[in-house]
Amino acid sequence: MADSTSDDESWIKKNWVILIAFLVMACVIGFYFYEFSLYTLFDKDFCINTTGDDAECLSKDAVRWGTFGDFVGGTLNPILSFLALVVLLKTYSSQREELEDTKTILKEQTATQKKQQFESTFFELLKVHNQSLENLLKFRQFILPDGEKVDLFSILMEEIFAKNEMTLKAAKIAIFEKLELEIKKELWGGYFRLLYQLLKFIAINSDNGIDDKFEIEDIKENDISYNEKMYSNIVRTLLPDDIMKLLSVSCYIEGEDKKNYHKYKALIERYAFFEHASFNEENDSHQIFVDYPVLLKARNSYNSRAFGK
Repeated sequence: MADSTSDDESWIKKNWVILIAFLVMACVIGFYFYEFSLYTLFDKDFCINTTGDDAECLSKDAVRWGTFGDFVGGTLNPILSFLALVVLLKTYSSQREELEDTKTILKEQTATQKKQQFESTFFELLKVHNQSLENLLKFRQFILPDGEKVDLFSILMEEIFAKNEMTLKAAKIAIFEKLELEIKKELWGGYFRLLYQLLKFIAINSDNGIDDKFEIEDIKENDISYNEKMYSNIVRTLLPDDIMKLLSVSCYIEGEDKKNYHKYKALIERYAFFEHASFNEENDSHQIFVDYPVLLKARNSYNSRAFGK
């Protein structure tokens, strides 16, 4: 019963103009018969002039039905024309709504395809990143000619990060030289550049106002989108603390030096890359800074945005 009622209501909504047209026609014809009676159409002795001997009697069909037709046509034509105009406007409005719906669907499909393409490329890059990071970490421990087993990152911490007189610029150069010398492969340089390209890819493919020009002002000033934050967090969680320490010094830039690492550093700050790093301490006298003063210098060279909340 409920379905039948619903179908009836749906039919009425679709055909309401036709119903109104029939109703108006019935009202007009009914009004005519109410005023002149049905007899006027079928009276056999209808005459224009019924007085005197020269009564002029015309054909009942030509006059009576003509009069009826003029009345009905003159009354219904404007009304039906108006209803036709309403139907035309309604059709036009429906077509516009359908066009807007089509545009919305196409826009959603385009956005979905764009997201799928982004994620496909992102996870491929992430796979390459993880492999590069794995190769780098695999060489952190090695055996000296005398058989002693050493940890490369521990050496870096003691020879570079623990020296108070070491400037960030000198530490940055020493890290690259030490890693390339000991590993005998450009693993750190290759990984360092790959991580930058991965973060750049996230930045220019998110809805944040950063385009392919990749302007430093946009990186610093534009708000970070939800998806951008989510994907950058995925990358950040893969980096061990030792890599974070090396990264903090390697992304250091002096003053207005915009030739080398200013965009890299801006991305680190944008994505709060050091939020969970061991050197994210507000107290300058914290033990980690006592042991490794270069880390304190590195921390102070970054905007607080790099350390999140």
